[in-house]
This record gives sequence, C-alpha cells and structure tokens, in this order.
Amino acid sequence: MGYFYKMALADVYVILDHVQFKKRYFENRNKILTSTGKARWLSVPVLSKGKYLQAINEVEIDDSRSWRKKFLETIRHSYHQTSFFSSLFAKIEAILQGFDNPRLIDLNMAFIHMIRNELEITTPLVYSSEILNPPLETAPKASDLILELCLKVGASQYICGPFGCRYLTLDDFDRNGINIEWLTYDPPQYKQHVPGFMSHLSTLDALFNHGPAVRKLMVG
Repeated sequence: MGYFYKMALADVYVILDHVQFKKRYFENRNKILTSTGKARWLSVPVLSKGKYLQAINEVEIDDSRSWRKKFLETIRHSYHQTSFFSSLFAKIEAILQGFDNPRLIDLNMAFIHMIRNELEITTPLVYSSEILNPPLETAPKASDLILELCLKVGASQYICGPFGCRYLTLDDFDRNGINIEWLTYDPPQYKQHVPGFMSHLSTLDALFNHGPAVRKLMVG
C-alpha cells in the first residue's frame, strides 16, 4: 500500500522500467492472505535463465507454464468470502484472460492502472525508459540515476523512503535545488477476512475486504 500512497502524494510518478530486473523481488510477485490466515506469494513466471542483466522492460512472461488458472484459483479460494470479491475478481480475471503481450512490465502496468482506478489516484505516470534510456551497463547508478530523473522531469522535491539515506548523495540534490522529503509509511491496520491482522500484503488484500474505503484507509 505504501507504493500507491507515495504515488498519490506525488505530482508526477516515474516508473523505473529500464533498471535491472531483480529475481525473487516484487517485480513479478506479491503476497496475499489465504483463507487459512497464512501469507502466500502469488508469482508470475518469467524467462530469466542466462539473462542476468536484463532490464525490467525486457523481461518476458514464461507462458509455457499454466500459471494463469492457478493464479486466479488461488485468489478465488483466498478471497471468495470477502465483501468486494465479485467486482474486483472480475477485473483481475479480465486482465489475465485478455492479456496477450509477452512483456512483464505491461502486465504489471495493467494491474497498477486497475488499482489506481480503485484508489482514485490520478497522478501522471512517466517511464524512466522514455526520459532516460542509456544501455543498462552504462546507465547512472543509484543516487546519480535518481537525480538525473528528477532533473529531467523538472522536480523541485523528491519523495524518498527511509532507506534512501543509504545510497543518495544528499549534497548533489541540494546543489541542484531539489529538496528530499523523507517518507516513512506505516500501513494501517484494517479488518481482514480472517482473525487477526497481517501487514505488508498486496493492496488487493485491502481492496477485497474494504473496496473504495481503502483510499481513506491508505491516506489516513
């Protein structure tokens, strides 16, 4: 939920699609809460063997595996008793059944746009590959990359998570007149479809349980 909270705060949000893909990270998986009260990873299989330096926007889905049916059945079994299951599941199903593009980034963006609509987030999105696209091997790293993207979009302020202090060169931002707003987001607790509360799940978990009210939950 913190991902969309940051997006809602911004005047423009940059999708980092030209940086290196990370295996076993959130680019192709996220956690949901099953009906038994346990967290479970939902993953989209990708072609990564021998492609160690591929950018996120180059990653292709491995459709040799029958993952879509399992993906949908896992969601159905986990959330079928939630208050907003029918309408939200229909949208997820429509995305997966109608998607025929091999690129992972396009599937991710389909889901991001769906969730943005549910949360009424209208922040303009731009892709890093559209405004800064050197070869991955020669692209600026970490702090220099973020600074260059800020300059390209004319930013006067950069919203940064708490771990940014580990890699940002703060003096460079200061010299370029860019203020850094440090953002620490504590996901709100909300009633889930099983007893207790488990945090740091996909935003879909909150949407299945609370529908449009998630926008208010998210911003507090």
